[in-house]
Amino acid sequence: MPSTPLCTTWPKELDRATDPTNYQRRREVLRSWSLSSEIWNEIITRLRPVPGPVRPNLDDRVRQEASAFVWAYVTGGEPLFAPRHVEAEQPPEVRPVWRERRADTWFQLSRPDALNHYTALRRLLCQHGDALIEKIEPGTSMPIR
Repeated sequence: MPSTPLCTTWPKELDRATDPTNYQRRREVLRSWSLSSEIWNEIITRLRPVPGPVRPNLDDRVRQEASAFVWAYVTGGEPLFAPRHVEAEQPPEVRPVWRERRADTWFQLSRPDALNHYTALRRLLCQHGDALIEKIEPGTSMPIR
């Protein structure tokens, strides 16, 4: 992960926190979570169309990595430890191909100089993550920048 926060002003918010965040509770709550197809479609339909003939890939493999991104954002955990429920539903021959592409998608979602499409997707994923935080621990969501 890059050294700069991706979604919020984490260091300042942590300095001001009066109650410690229970990341273990967040991981327990999200143990069987992933972005549903319905939520994923809601998120990606909010993205602006990309000009030109090349369209970004927004299939279930990207939904899996977006789920890992949100999971890492909410839990403070490493995306490698995120549940992989979407991937687990795939045929056995597909899983290794998905595994090989994980780093590519994570790189696009986390790089500070991401293309506009990934910047917008990251912002929407962080907003969804903040909504999950509010559901898990009301009153603890951090502002999005």
